[in-house]
Formats: sequence, C-alpha cells, structure tokens
Amino acid sequence: MEENTVVRHFGSLNEASGLVCWQILPDEEYDAGGYCNWSGCNSEAQGGWDCNLNEYECETACSGTWCTGATPPPAPVADPITSPPVVPPTTPPATSPPVVPPTTPPVSNPTTGSPCCTWDLKNCSLDPWCNENETQCKSGCGAPFWDDVSACPLNGVAKGYDCLDNPCCPGLYCKEHSQWYHSCEVPPS
Repeated sequence: MEENTVVRHFGSLNEASGLVCWQILPDEEYDAGGYCNWSGCNSEAQGGWDCNLNEYECETACSGTWCTGATPPPAPVADPITSPPVVPPTTPPATSPPVVPPTTPPVSNPTTGSPCCTWDLKNCSLDPWCNENETQCKSGCGAPFWDDVSACPLNGVAKGYDCLDNPCCPGLYCKEHSQWYHSCEVPPS
C-alpha cells in the first residue's frame, strides 16, 4: 500500500506489514471470445483459467496462442473454498450459573463533567476500576490521561486519529503530517 494511505488508515507505518495478494475470480458466464492453446488451435482450451482470461494473458504470461473459433473454452472453475466444519450449537450444562449483567455499565463518554481514565481524550476506560481515581488510572492501568472528556463533541476526533474533516477534542490540536493526513495530538510542552 502507498505510505500515506497506510498512515491515514492505520495511524503509522509500523501498524501495517505483510503482503497484499489479489486474485481474479472470473464469472462463470464470462466469455473471453477465444481460448489459449499450445497445439495449433485444436478447439481445446489449455492452461488454467488465467491463461484463458484474454489474449494478452495467453500470449504473454502463458506463452500460448490465442485462438478464436466456434468452440469456446470451458467455463473456468475457481479453486474450491474450504471452510471449517459446521458444528451445531450446544446447550450449556444445567449446572452452569446464570449470566448476570454488570450492575454498572462501562463508561464510554460521560456527560457528568467528572474526570476519567482515558488514552485518547475522547473516551473513558471501559474498566470501572481504572476510572475510580487518577492513581489507579495512570499507575495501575497505564493510561496517560486523567481528564474530563465530556466536552468533546460527538464528531470530535480523538488523539491519534485523522482530523482532516472534523475538529479535535478539547486539549488536542490538528497536526499536519502531509497534505493527505493530519492527526489530533497533544500540544508540545
């Protein structure tokens, strides 16, 4: 992927690695208008579906002869897709204790105006223990901020996210990395 696309969608170049593989899967109704052959156009399609995709692929990638005639190649067949076996759902044993929902729902964006444990200055930690006090937040949970996030509007952008189209949450500024990517960051001290 292009460098700025990776940064814009994943935050940094270190977040994306590996190969991107593409495979053309032809439609069974596809008619290439000919077929690839190495035996003097004997009405027999040779090579895989990729050789029979078009004249260019046949003659360059497959080193064959592109034949046009009354007998089109057989419809290409895509590789079979294997999937894990289907396992029917099981009923938990009768001795299982009932699942009890939590008595206090996790805080995601309070409107109370009180501080909470946050990593991005938009959302509070989902762990109630981290939100009890600043010491637990910063020491026990490892979050960098103990702050009131209630002033961040719904369309406000959190720390580290793209701010080309929406404003940063309070306490952050929109830092330009390139003409295509800006991110909300904490102002330098």
